[in-house]
Amino acid sequence: MNFPGISSGEIKKDHGDPFAIVKRRSKGDPSRPLSQQNSRLRDIRMQLGLSQELFCPAENIHTATLQSYEYGRTAIAPQSVMDTAEEIFKQEKGMIKKNLSNDDRSMKAIVDEWADALRIPKDDIATIAEVIGVSKSTVHRWIHDGMRPRPRELNGYMRTVKRSAARIEASDRAIAKIY
Repeated sequence: MNFPGISSGEIKKDHGDPFAIVKRRSKGDPSRPLSQQNSRLRDIRMQLGLSQELFCPAENIHTATLQSYEYGRTAIAPQSVMDTAEEIFKQEKGMIKKNLSNDDRSMKAIVDEWADALRIPKDDIATIAEVIGVSKSTVHRWIHDGMRPRPRELNGYMRTVKRSAARIEASDRAIAKIY
């Protein structure tokens, strides 16, 4: 039976792999070279010690957009994004120096220093974790597996320890005045 607009013969079309376009778009190919701008953008974020989620609001872009630059899905980051990143980098140079200042020290040495400052036994991981606001297993991984928090997070923990140690010393001075 013939219908208008439809041929009676069977037509085969080879569309190839229907998921090929999805596969190409899904993740950045790790072997794909990044442009100089995209590489610089990623380097700035890493030197600042920021996750993609924390860097994006400063750039006023979505996380997916930043990922497309860093994974090479977008060939070149726009100049406006690069200008903003460079400006953030200039403003945060002090933070970068702080971030790099602890790179040569092991986390075990840092945690031991925190324990001394807080007057906590070095093996009392639970109390150390409670003071700095992380889980006991996190401190354990830092000490035994050599894992490290991001540089900006590490600086935050150091500030917390410093403030807590200052409170302990202030308490000791107040008690000494009483007696």
